Amino acid sequence: HAAFDSHVAAVETQRTASGGPWVFGERYTLADIMWTTSLFRLRLLGLQSLWTGGTERPMASDYLKTGMARPSFGEAVLEWHPKARS
Repeated sequence: HAAFDSHVAAVETQRTASGGPWVFGERYTLADIMWTTSLFRLRLLGLQSLWTGGTERPMASDYLKTGMARPSFGEAVLEWHPKARS
């Protein structure tokens, strides 16, 4: 859990520093694909408390919502995974 917490903290820091919706600002990159997928998997494992629990990380939480709203994420993941929408 400590490693996961560290990774979520990194997303928070990177997104805050970039000032944009993505880790490098306005550009959606391979890094964003990796981070969105990783946060999504943590959510499926019930570990969303890493960004919504005792340690509030609003940038990480918003980042996941923004990433999941992308049509490509919907087609590649949400339509495929039976637990993705819950």
